[in-house]
Amino acid sequence: MDIAGKLKKIRNTLGLSTIEMAKILKVDQSTISRTENDNSTIKIDRIEGYCKAAGITIEEFFCGDNYLDTKFRPEINNLINEVSNLSQDEIIALTEFIKLITNNRD
Repeated sequence: MDIAGKLKKIRNTLGLSTIEMAKILKVDQSTISRTENDNSTIKIDRIEGYCKAAGITIEEFFCGDNYLDTKFRPEINNLINEVSNLSQDEIIALTEFIKLITNNRD
């Protein structure tokens, strides 16, 4: 996927309209549209703005398409959100459970 496509994917995954993304990045909506449609030069500060909004680093952005797919899979994000509310003992128990069910796949 090209850079413009990745930026659009990030915005869509965040559930933001081009107007909302424009407000976050403090640019015009038309700038977002031109950027995502690859109709303008994409400056690094624009990429950094998208990354900041998405909670990823610029390095993660350039890691490849598979990284973004994993990073933004809703079910993975939901799982991470749920786990973040667990106690340390619950995390340990969950880890053991995951090991148990993944070992039974073979």
